[in-house]
Amino acid sequence: MTAVQKIFSSGSALDGGPSLYLQSPEDHGHGARFREIASFEPFGGSGGTRVATTSTTSGANLLVSGVAPASAEASVIKYDFVRPNAQSTTLEAVRLGQIWSGKGSPPALGGD
Repeated sequence: MTAVQKIFSSGSALDGGPSLYLQSPEDHGHGARFREIASFEPFGGSGGTRVATTSTTSGANLLVSGVAPASAEASVIKYDFVRPNAQSTTLEAVRLGQIWSGKGSPPALGGD
């Protein structure tokens, strides 16, 4: 079983700006339309991951916890997402670093 993480968006700068915010609230349809904007395997194909997000005034990161194949230790890894070029409509995951590692189950994750 692989643990592929997928990121979805209902509109962003990748789509030329969130057009929803440029319309009157009376014109908004019901239900958002989501599309996949990123996909990656944080632990090289292992199963059982947990995710949480962090956010600041300058952006957000993704925290992923799980166990890499053939590893006795669990870890929590922090990722950022970058636009590969100005024309790209998808993002690529960039590993920022491991923020925790230890034996047993990974800690519970919580976003802010």
